[in-house]
Amino acid sequence: MEDARGREEEFVRRESKEAASSSGTRQHRPSKDTSIKWSWVNRSAAVHQILRNFKRSYSPVEQDSSVIRPAVSYAPQMYGSGKTTVGLHFRTFVLLNRAYLAQRISEFPGIDDTGESVGERAVEALLNETLYVNVDLRDFPRFDGEDFEPTLLKKISEKAVGSLPNESELLAKVLENRKNPGKWLKSLFEVTNKRYLFLFIDEIGLLAEGDFDKFPDLDPQREPGKLNVYCLFFRVLSSLLIQRFVICYLAGRSDAIVTKQEDAMFSRVDLDFLRLDPFSEETTKLFIQGMKTSGGEIVLQLLFPRHPEGHDWFFKQC
Repeated sequence: MEDARGREEEFVRRESKEAASSSGTRQHRPSKDTSIKWSWVNRSAAVHQILRNFKRSYSPVEQDSSVIRPAVSYAPQMYGSGKTTVGLHFRTFVLLNRAYLAQRISEFPGIDDTGESVGERAVEALLNETLYVNVDLRDFPRFDGEDFEPTLLKKISEKAVGSLPNESELLAKVLENRKNPGKWLKSLFEVTNKRYLFLFIDEIGLLAEGDFDKFPDLDPQREPGKLNVYCLFFRVLSSLLIQRFVICYLAGRSDAIVTKQEDAMFSRVDLDFLRLDPFSEETTKLFIQGMKTSGGEIVLQLLFPRHPEGHDWFFKQC
C-alpha cells in the first residue's frame, strides 16, 4: 500500500505542476496525453454527467441570460463515497478520460459545431481554458457586514488569481466588480486569460449550521415561513450561474444536508443528483494487486477465486 500511496502523491504533484503552468496563459496546442496510473475510482460517467448539465444550462447558447435555468450537479452521498475527489480532481479526470469525453460530447457552450470534432475542442477547453476553483464552506469567511454573494465572489477571486504574478494588482481589478456577477466574471476571465469557470462548492450541509444565516441574503427571516437557507443559497448562486460560462458542482454529506430539489425551485437552479458508482471489479483488483494476508496468501486469489469448472470471476463477500 506504501507504493500505491507514493504513486498517488507523485501524480498529485505532477497534476498541480501542470495546472499551474497552464493558469497564466491560454494554450491552444493539444495537451500531452500521457499514460496515467491512477489508484482511485475512475469517475468518467460522473464527469460526463456534470458536463451534460453544463451544456443543458446554456442550450441554446444564444438565449438571453434572463431565461437561462442553470442545471447543477449535486452529490449528497455518504462520507467516503468520493464526492470531494470528483470536485478537487475534475481536471485530472477530464485528462484521464479525454478520448471517452471527446466521443460523447457533441455540443459544448462557447464552441461552434463546425470544423474539427466538437468533443476534442471541448476537452481542450476544459484542460487549457478553464479556471478550477474549490470553495469549502468549512473555511468560508465569517460575516463581516457584506452579503454572502460578494463574499463568495471574493473567495473565488482569491483562489483564482492566487498563483499568478502580480496577484494583488489582479485581485484588486477583479474585486472592483464583485457587486455585479456579470462584470465580475468577465474581469476574472480577462486577468486569467480563461473562458470557463469550474466551481466546486463542498460541504453545503454547513449552510444549515453555524452563522451562515447572519449574511443578510441568506437570512430566512427575510420571508419567515416561506424560505430556508438553502432556498436563499440557490437564489444567490443562480445570479452567478446564468453568466457565461460556469460549470457548477455541489457536494455535501447526506447526514448533514436537509435540502431537497424543491428548495432550488425558488431560484432558477435545476438540481440534478450526481450518480457515483461503486468500485468496479477492475478497480477493486487494482487496489489489492500485490497484497498478501499475514499468512502469505495472495488477496487477489482469495477475493476473486476462479470456479473449479471454469466459470467467470465472482467476488467473495468478506
